[in-house]
Amino acid sequence: NVTLAPGQKVEVRFTLGWFFPNHAPGGRPIGHMYANWFKDAAEVNTFLSANYAAHREETEKFARALADTSLGQPLSFVWSSQLGTLVKNTWWSKEGHYSIWEGLGCCGQSTTDVDFDGSSSVVALFPELKLEQMKHIGTFQNELGQVPHNYNNRFDGVDRGFARVDMNPQWVMMVCRDYLWTGDTDYLKAMWPGVVKAMQYTASLDSDGDGLPDQNTGLQTYDQWGLRGAPSYVASLWIGGLRAAVRMARDLEKTEDAQRYQALLDKASASFDRLLFNGDYYSLWVDGALRDEICMSDQISGEWFSHLMGLPTTISEEHLKRAVESIWKNNYSPEVGLHNATAPKGGKDIPAMNNLQAGGVWSGIEFAFASFLMDHGRYEEGARLVEAVYRRYMRAGMPWNHVECGSHYTRAMSSWATLLAATGFKPDFPAQLLTLIPSVPGDFHAPWVTASGFGRMSRKGGTLSLECQSGSLTFKKLQVNLPGNRLAVRVAGNAMETRSARQGALVTLEFAQPVSLHAGQICTVS
Repeated sequence: NVTLAPGQKVEVRFTLGWFFPNHAPGGRPIGHMYANWFKDAAEVNTFLSANYAAHREETEKFARALADTSLGQPLSFVWSSQLGTLVKNTWWSKEGHYSIWEGLGCCGQSTTDVDFDGSSSVVALFPELKLEQMKHIGTFQNELGQVPHNYNNRFDGVDRGFARVDMNPQWVMMVCRDYLWTGDTDYLKAMWPGVVKAMQYTASLDSDGDGLPDQNTGLQTYDQWGLRGAPSYVASLWIGGLRAAVRMARDLEKTEDAQRYQALLDKASASFDRLLFNGDYYSLWVDGALRDEICMSDQISGEWFSHLMGLPTTISEEHLKRAVESIWKNNYSPEVGLHNATAPKGGKDIPAMNNLQAGGVWSGIEFAFASFLMDHGRYEEGARLVEAVYRRYMRAGMPWNHVECGSHYTRAMSSWATLLAATGFKPDFPAQLLTLIPSVPGDFHAPWVTASGFGRMSRKGGTLSLECQSGSLTFKKLQVNLPGNRLAVRVAGNAMETRSARQGALVTLEFAQPVSLHAGQICTVS
């Protein structure tokens, strides 16, 4: 009770809590994780009141860190605003199963081909959720080796969408990404048999031995836009999946698997350039003597994902450069954004553009391509594309709600990739390696985020700084793109001895022992 005398004032804080343990979609009880922690709403409110100050302090610290950047409002807004989808669209059951609606309340849950674009923030912030989801949904992989499309609105079954041909290599790349971001070798070992089956299935779709899938390639994430033969989109994903499989096989000391995947990778990469490159970009598909010259923005999707996690390209860098220039020239508009495709060569391909998915704009693909541009030395163009998407949704009055199949669409969470690409923040925790190769020209500052901590990354003059503001970050090797062969490293003000090795523009600095950067500490390299 509060009693006020004349002239007195007091602040009273009210809490609003709820407790709905009987979550039972389709009549199947799954509950909520919080039912393991609380027995009713009163306990929820008591906990909230007792921990209010600490929770608010940490929440505001994280929010300020995400907004603290010199890169401008559009970028800081898009990489933080789509985190709201994690709150709106997710289920976390009492048993610990996690899923995320593809669109809010529709289109399936934990959809593999959409998670591929939109799950980088999940593994960065809540890796235990992403790893559990991957392991559990992987148990539904069928006898052919096809991975599931999504949960069928429950955790004990999946839909029948196994035939989507893009999902197997996407799933393999996500396993590799999760492993690199967590260093969880047990996870990799558990997932490896499924990876092998997934790779075997996609390899079986090569009918002519050129290393590229060319049969049963029609159904994929653009499910109203049938492809045929060897599509560049599917082939690029397959190449990315092969790169990921090689890396994982080597880490597991699966020598024969690594050699087999490397041989396939070499063949597929050469065929990709020889068969699909038309002089300007990679054709939509090639089927024997027939080819479709639509210019698809997602034609290099495997390049985007695999390079973002630190794996080098294996196709012609000149062809890749030409293709990116063509996508930008033909598909980008500052008023609209990035079309999924155009028909720059006209002719018979123009009617195909009447397809809603071909001619449309999907912000999840736009953010992915923007991050690709940044990750490949074209930062300014990537930032312009982000700004175009940002302004489009601001004009629509829906800055947090990006739509595709349903509202708050999960693919738009690929906006997080623009943060990773702009800063060049690429952890390889199994190798205890942290790569910091920002694509931003000149001086800048922007956030970095992992599950163990977050902080500020900056460059001023010739000095690159990594500041930890919360938690910690541990590494034994740093890879940077600073000039000079004798770089000075300081951690928490102390000079550190390192061994350095330069390869092209990159320098790898190795410490004698792992370095842990804690809250309030800064690592500088100059």
